[in-house]
Amino acid sequence: LWAKFYTGAGVFNTRGFYNFADDKGGVELGYTLYFNDILGLYVQGYHGYGETLIDYDHSQTRIGLGIKLVNL
Repeated sequence: LWAKFYTGAGVFNTRGFYNFADDKGGVELGYTLYFNDILGLYVQGYHGYGETLIDYDHSQTRIGLGIKLVNL
């Protein structure tokens, strides 16, 4: 499941998944705050299993912060 919501200052996005066979899933939330047409600040949080193939069977929670190039 994936959703994206546009606000006046930026974009809020979310993604979630669940595997009924293994009873494992994950959710990701992100927000981009635009400074101008090219540059934005991106904040992302993740909780669950399987964000990458290396940690498919380990639950983790993480928060990331970065700069995003947009509208190139």
